[in-house]
Amino acid sequence: MNKRWLIFVSVVLFGILFSVQAQESMMRESGLKVSITDARGLKVHSVSAPMQAFANSTYIIETPNSLVLIDTQFLLPMAMDYRAYADSLGKPIERLIITHEHPDH
Repeated sequence: MNKRWLIFVSVVLFGILFSVQAQESMMRESGLKVSITDARGLKVHSVSAPMQAFANSTYIIETPNSLVLIDTQFLLPMAMDYRAYADSLGKPIERLIITHEHPDH
């Protein structure tokens, strides 16, 4: 990952912590829980698998024109639904960032 994207992700996550404006959540049919936080015009979609699917968390940063996906889901059905959810947002995926080398990503 280049330094520019690491800085971008850090700034977005910092913005979430200190300027949360609204949050909504939903449960998808697959069991993924999606929470959406509006942070200064960017939407951050937190996507968590249920405990029985190792409860790993992934994120989608939605900019006005594109998406940045952070990490992936571990089990194939969850991964496919994560992708389907990203596709449902109607914006191109600009980048996928894998934060660490664990089997859940």
